[in-house]
Amino acid sequence: MKRLFFLCSFIMLLTFTAFCDNEKPVPRVELPQPIQQFIDTNYYGIAFRGATYDAEEKEYEILMEEGVKLEFNQKGAWMDVRSPKLTGIFQKLLPQKLLNDFYTRTPRETIIEVSKEKKGYELKTLSGKEFHYNSKGKFLKMEKD
Repeated sequence: MKRLFFLCSFIMLLTFTAFCDNEKPVPRVELPQPIQQFIDTNYYGIAFRGATYDAEEKEYEILMEEGVKLEFNQKGAWMDVRSPKLTGIFQKLLPQKLLNDFYTRTPRETIIEVSKEKKGYELKTLSGKEFHYNSKGKFLKMEKD
């Protein structure tokens, strides 16, 4: 019985180690230039907490103060921006047509996360709603959490 326990523990340890190997910490100065520029332009003065690179997904994940979480592809293009306290960033990232439609539909909603998808954008709000738009800013659908 003890052998089985140790064997299971060893297998779990190997699996965990292999899983963790996909993500490597990355110092801020070693991030691709477009990511550094994005941070400097949009989050100047907000403390950088850390970054990792997922070799399997080929993505960077950046954590900053104020609850900011950023995801970028390996070329440095943003894919996901979560910024629950600093919501002004979304005015810079999204097409004006999309923003106009969103605030016309929901003048009291607050965007806290934006994901860039293959065919458009997904916006998540403080109230738990998700709004989907195509790449040109045309409204597609709304879902509730």
